[in-house]
Amino acid sequence: MNIRETIKKAAWIYRKKGFNRFLKDSKLFISYQLTKFPRSIKYKLKYGKVAPSQKREVIQVNPNEINYILKNPFQHEIYAKGSYVIGGDWDKKIFKKNNVDYSYLKKGERGLVPFENYILFQSIKNHYLNDVAWSNTKFYENKLSSNRKKEIIKNRIDGIEKLYKSIKENGYKSIEEIHKNLEKYAPPVRYDKNKDDKIARKDPKYREVTIAIGRDGKLIFLTGRHRICISKILEIDSIPVKVLVRHKRWQEKRYRVLKEREKFSSEELQHPDLKKLSSE
Repeated sequence: MNIRETIKKAAWIYRKKGFNRFLKDSKLFISYQLTKFPRSIKYKLKYGKVAPSQKREVIQVNPNEINYILKNPFQHEIYAKGSYVIGGDWDKKIFKKNNVDYSYLKKGERGLVPFENYILFQSIKNHYLNDVAWSNTKFYENKLSSNRKKEIIKNRIDGIEKLYKSIKENGYKSIEEIHKNLEKYAPPVRYDKNKDDKIARKDPKYREVTIAIGRDGKLIFLTGRHRICISKILEIDSIPVKVLVRHKRWQEKRYRVLKEREKFSSEELQHPDLKKLSSE
């Protein structure tokens, strides 16, 4: 992204999202630009060929193997481009709270929430698999209780309907495929044509579903909630996802696989983040 495009994007964020969001995103962007080169060198020296890429790193996964959502996800602290190695206990604690909404997930103590406890997933599942009217879903009730206008809720539901129909009829498409044929394939529900089209031309992996990978290889959801919910319900076999964060212990395992893959079982090597390593 050149300086002119960066300024345009910053202006768009300021107009659409307000000063506080502009300030936060600016800090993340500046931090990323200042640290990406030394971070890249550090990763390459430590992990060699399995060093996380400082571009968007995409792998194919079965969406029904993504069973947890990260509460208080990392993208509020790190720039969403590139891939990071982060240690600590962020992948250990599991919150049992049911009927959780997005406002609960985006802040507070960091940990994992079972995907099936997410209101949006429950509501989309109930609507399409159990014929529950949208107006009787927890998603709709939750939006009403937060004083959202019915017109805004309707627009969001219309977006979900279009996305569901597109994936069901045409299969799951990457952002690059969608961008090349927006008349045929429905974009993400909150796709902003004025902003996202321009970014997608330069960065075709932009806005893919994003995950983290825990110490034991657990696939943990971060962003792209409508697409992941629909792909689960439709039992899609494989979708492209960006890997934003790997736990330090998992990254160390990837390095060991590269060096001593004969010590790992064929079952272990079938993990979507290890397949390419085991076939080199």
